Amino acid sequence: MTETEHLLWKVTADDTGGHFDAAEVTALPFVSGPPQHIHDRSDEIFYVLEGTLRVLLGEDLHDAEAGALVYIPRGTSHTWINGGTTPVRFLTMYVPGGMQGFFEATAPLVQQIPPDLDALAAAAGQFDTRLSGPPLPPFSPS
Repeated sequence: MTETEHLLWKVTADDTGGHFDAAEVTALPFVSGPPQHIHDRSDEIFYVLEGTLRVLLGEDLHDAEAGALVYIPRGTSHTWINGGTTPVRFLTMYVPGGMQGFFEATAPLVQQIPPDLDALAAAAGQFDTRLSGPPLPPFSPS
């Protein structure tokens, strides 16, 4: 299995008294991102460092290029994929923090092809996150 996404924690709730988490994500092109999901407890922010991040926010699809910031209020269905032909690198932040455990619990499940959505939903639910739809289809250049 090839790794299609890499996540590096920069700061976690343990470091910030629970106030926020921040991680750097690098995702390869032409692969699907996570299933659509809703965080009921945390707001999420994406800050794009390199490449293009295609974000589905509710029913609206956005291409966020380097320098763009995407704010995802808690309770909003969302997902993302790499929207270009080169790796995309972005910071993801959660306010309040506490999402590191979510990634540790769900990482092995999302790497399965196809993912076990029932197991993923159960693991996500432990971190006030609900699945709300399928992932976006992989991006392919025109």
